[in-house]
Amino acid sequence: MIRGQSGSPGDPPDATPGGSLDATPGGSPEATPGASPAASPGGSPAAGAREVATSSDALPLDAALAGGRSPRELPLADAQVLEPADLGALGHQLLQEATERPNGLRTRPVVRGPRLHAVLFALRAGSMLPEHDAPPAATLHVLRGEMRLVAQEDQWLLEAGQVLPIPPVRHWVEGLTDSVALLTVVR
Repeated sequence: MIRGQSGSPGDPPDATPGGSLDATPGGSPEATPGASPAASPGGSPAAGAREVATSSDALPLDAALAGGRSPRELPLADAQVLEPADLGALGHQLLQEATERPNGLRTRPVVRGPRLHAVLFALRAGSMLPEHDAPPAATLHVLRGEMRLVAQEDQWLLEAGQVLPIPPVRHWVEGLTDSVALLTVVR
């Protein structure tokens, strides 16, 4: 079954998958205290009234997302590499390098961590990322061109600007046009 539809290729830069990512523990920003409507004597929120969480109510953002565990227990990305990655320029470079490779595929890790990985990959038109097992949780974000992700009986046609959670089964990816995508994996 085809899910999604193909469209014209986008102009975003190219990307390629590959490599693993290692991270070291680091702090995380605290969550901004939440605000919820304050109840009026009748039990409904009073107009414009807000209840502000106290510092004892607020958890660091990563701890809140991790079910209350300390962010130091969940290093996601390498604290040594806190520079933005220019995915447009890197994608363009990877697509050019993919032209020189017999398989038409080039990858480059852009975020490394014990739990969070992001890999930019480029595929020339007609090239494939061979069938492989799915990671525990991942997304495929097409930045340039058109790709097809095939998993068992299903397939999805993705174009620039579209993102898809990767199904938890063996799958493969084909570049329908010269394409770049960002693969993000959480382990």
